[in-house]
Amino acid sequence: MRLLLYLFLMLSLGGCLYSGAIRPFPSEVLVPHPEKTQTDLTGQELESLYSTSPDLNPDGQGVLPVFWPQSRMILITPAVAIEREKQNRIALARTEQEQQQAIDQAGKYYGTQVVFEAILLSDRPRLVDAKWYLPKGLYLMDDQGRKFYPVKINPGQARFFLETSRISHPPGSRNSGPGPSRGYPEIVFPGDAITQSTRAVTLYFAAYQKRVSFTWIFDPDFRK
Repeated sequence: MRLLLYLFLMLSLGGCLYSGAIRPFPSEVLVPHPEKTQTDLTGQELESLYSTSPDLNPDGQGVLPVFWPQSRMILITPAVAIEREKQNRIALARTEQEQQQAIDQAGKYYGTQVVFEAILLSDRPRLVDAKWYLPKGLYLMDDQGRKFYPVKINPGQARFFLETSRISHPPGSRNSGPGPSRGYPEIVFPGDAITQSTRAVTLYFAAYQKRVSFTWIFDPDFRK
């Protein structure tokens, strides 16, 4: 019964969230600083706003085709997390006390560390496993040149399975299955990786002497 309820919820949300064509997001997005609360945007709008797709050739050294262009990385700000919990209340039948506790926990978890959630698509299963790039091939750099490595990587959940299930291997790809290999890692960095003075951050995946990047530029005057 719970499984049927979950599938119904995901179908209703999935159709609302991703009913359009599957397309890559920009590899650089202009967004509010994570510490700036966006109360005028819904959780779905915030997730889309903070989503980027990979730049497969950020250094001009040649394309690194580890991820498909439809892959994406989401910076989960406290505002994104809190809006998610607001949307979850009815589906999870929370009491007011349980709901407030969930919101407080989300604010604390995402407010004290820098968290990214990914949808990684690739022809090869190992390339969508973020831990494969450790210890030095996965890192975050800011506009001041500071470099940070993940403090942990969690497997994550297939939150976007409805959308990615519609993506098929292109002709001539390595595999001939119904779709790409998928990974949904949650990548966690220390909280000081983004401070009030941070103007931009870029998340890099490095392999084979090349890099793939995802970039967020923080605009203090952002208006949506």
